[in-house]
Amino acid sequence: MKSKVLMMSALAVAMLGTVWAQAPAAKPAKKAHAASATASPKMHTRVATGSIVSVDDSKLVLSHKVKGKTEEMTFSLNASTQRQGKLQSGSKATVHYTTEGSDMVATTVKASS
Repeated sequence: MKSKVLMMSALAVAMLGTVWAQAPAAKPAKKAHAASATASPKMHTRVATGSIVSVDDSKLVLSHKVKGKTEEMTFSLNASTQRQGKLQSGSKATVHYTTEGSDMVATTVKASS
């Protein structure tokens, strides 16, 4: 009886060792470049077109249709936002923007009558 238990234990250890030896090695963690640790991720510029609902020095609200339904988008305006044309309620506008967190920051706003 003892020999059977010993033999089964040895067999289990042998099988476990074989399975463990065949397991893929863990991949080493990728090293982050010093420059990419401080740099922000690459931002993609997006474009929206619609009618200006409201505008002030720090934000612009644009109304546009998505699948037949009217939606409003609010953009942050800052000192580096390029403004072209007369930005006023009711004007048609094209906004180029980036997303920073949950904010949509306008890079260029071009209004047309």
